[in-house]
Amino acid sequence: MSKLTKKLIKYYIYIITATIILCFIGSSLFLSKFYLNQQYNELKSLTEDIHNSLEKKENIYINSNIKVFLIKDNSVIHISKGNMALMHFMRNIDFTSLNTKGKITTANNDSFMYYNLKTSIGNILVFKNSIPYKQYLKITYIILISVFIISLFLSIPLTSYIGKKLSYPILQLKDISEEIAKGNFNVDLKLKTNDEIEDLYNSFKFILCVHNKLKL
Repeated sequence: MSKLTKKLIKYYIYIITATIILCFIGSSLFLSKFYLNQQYNELKSLTEDIHNSLEKKENIYINSNIKVFLIKDNSVIHISKGNMALMHFMRNIDFTSLNTKGKITTANNDSFMYYNLKTSIGNILVFKNSIPYKQYLKITYIILISVFIISLFLSIPLTSYIGKKLSYPILQLKDISEEIAKGNFNVDLKLKTNDEIEDLYNSFKFILCVHNKLKL
């Protein structure tokens, strides 16, 4: 393997590594924010729908991963079913300190995203387990790592092939230079690359022609 090929492989690995690192940073900073905003918008829409249903006294159908509470006169009314740990946790919350949206973690380390809607009938708090958000980031990182590994495996033979294609005419010029250095000016080589390497070869060829004519 020529030195040029080794350099190409090294630079290619640098580029792939830098790209993956930037993707990690981008996914952490931008994709996660985009996903969170999307989740909060869904919670907001759901909270407004629940509010409308409560005012109209209609039946409310809620998924099992969604928890809904109505805070009225400092009383906590559990509208959805299940998760008594969260219900107990809610009794210890200072609701005046809650923002419109955010995340909370229970004593059992269960993490929830919430949306807090102030209405005439009280504060409607809708909670959603934040595990899907963590899974989303985990899947994103797994995909990026997989792409990185696959790119590395593909880059070595591909870059090696490209390196050989690029280095072959350069090595031929190197051989010509060594022959000239030995005093052998009767070297002939047909080189066709349609680039600067061919121009360099033609310059070598011109110098050799001039030298041979002067020698005669």
